[in-house]
Amino acid sequence: MCAFRSCKVFKWIPFFAIVVLLIQGCFGVRPAATKSGRSLYQTFYVGEAGNQYFIKPMVFESEGDQYLTMDITFRYNNTFNDTATVNISFYSDKLIKEVQSVSIKNTSTEILLSDYQRLYIEKQGKMIVSRFSCNAHMPSLALLFEDSRWIITMQDKESHENYLPSRRTAKKLESLYQDLFFIL
Repeated sequence: MCAFRSCKVFKWIPFFAIVVLLIQGCFGVRPAATKSGRSLYQTFYVGEAGNQYFIKPMVFESEGDQYLTMDITFRYNNTFNDTATVNISFYSDKLIKEVQSVSIKNTSTEILLSDYQRLYIEKQGKMIVSRFSCNAHMPSLALLFEDSRWIITMQDKESHENYLPSRRTAKKLESLYQDLFFIL
C-alpha cells in the first residue's frame, strides 16, 4: 500500500491538471462565428459595430437550365446599416460580362441593386458562371423577407431574365423571416 505523499501516482496529478487546463483553454473557447437558423445564416460579433450576418447562398431558377445563387452580408446594431452586400452567381449557357441592372421584388416591395462589380467568370461543365458583387438598401431588403414570392430580374446588354425562388429557397426565405428578420 502506498502512503498518500510517497505514492508515484500522486506525483503526476499536478502535471495532468495542468495539461487538462491547457486543453480546456484551447478548445473551450466559443468560435467567432456561430451557426444559426438551422444553417441558413451565420452570425459574427464585430464589437461596437454589433453583429454581422451572412445569409448562405439561395437558389433562384429561370427557364431552362439557367439559375442564380445569391448570398447576402449585412450588419445590425439596433438598426440596419444602410447597405448590404449581395453576391450573385449567374449559371447560364451564355456569357454575362456586364450587368445593366438587377431588381428584386415581391408583392409589396421592389429594390434595385447598385454598384455592380464583376468578381469572376468561369466555365463549369456546360455552364458559364458569372459572379457579381453589388449593394442593396438594407432596410428595403429586410422588407422583402416578409413575402417569399421573390422575382429577381437581371438585365444585361442583350436581354433580360427573370428568376424565381426554388421550393427550397422559398422555404428558406420564410424561415429567415421567422428566425432572423422578425426579431431584428
